Amino acid sequence: MKKIVLIAFFVLTILFAFFVFRQKNVTENSCRNVHGIVTEINEGGVKDATFKLSENDTLFYINRAFENKFTLSQLRNEILNKEVIIYYKKNSTFLSSNGSQQIRKLKVGEKIFYTEF
Repeated sequence: MKKIVLIAFFVLTILFAFFVFRQKNVTENSCRNVHGIVTEINEGGVKDATFKLSENDTLFYINRAFENKFTLSQLRNEILNKEVIIYYKKNSTFLSSNGSQQIRKLKVGEKIFYTEF
């Protein structure tokens, strides 16, 4: 009986991990977007650039932005206090924070500043 319970637990754990951590295809059409003025840019996570928009409680971030793409001073000079459109795929797992969303595309005016597509 103990063997059956252990095997069932192992199989359920693997299935659970598969559904939680699987990569979902993200396209521009599957993304939501939000408009706003960037009021704050900082470093967070592991070399992530984090953005706060006026009148929006969500923290947006570009994953690993400071590894080889951007610098904090560059982002502040080019984006801070400007109107932007952020495209993001809403986090949908219970392990993901609803308070932060990964930026998939960032437009400043009509210029595409960053994109994963």
